[in-house]
Amino acid sequence: MSARPRVHWGTSSWSEKSWVGPFCPKGTPPGEFLAHYARHFGSVEADNTYYHAPSAQLVRGWDAKTPPGFVLAAKFPRSIVHGGEAEKPDPARVLVPEFVAAEAQSFVETMQLLGPKLGPLVLQFPYFN
Repeated sequence: MSARPRVHWGTSSWSEKSWVGPFCPKGTPPGEFLAHYARHFGSVEADNTYYHAPSAQLVRGWDAKTPPGFVLAAKFPRSIVHGGEAEKPDPARVLVPEFVAAEAQSFVETMQLLGPKLGPLVLQFPYFN
């Protein structure tokens, strides 16, 4: 028996300020953007996780603001896929366990707080010449 593929419709963010008016009602505070978004779409990519790993409190908030069945995909933090915090990636450190394993494990554990709402975790690699 093979599993049926599932397609989730959504966007790569929920916090675009220019959406206030055309999508979110005027006056919607930024803290309510995700809840409003989740009433219209069943999934989203959290691209903000690329810039810094989210706290457990933030991830629990995402869970609380979304309904059962919602799916959230998240990007691994840039510090993991770039091998450090430098603007340019360090090819000698990208995904090398001794440099990124602890941070990657912490990120995965934090994201697991979403439970069944956790979707794919995305590795957005830098361009290497």
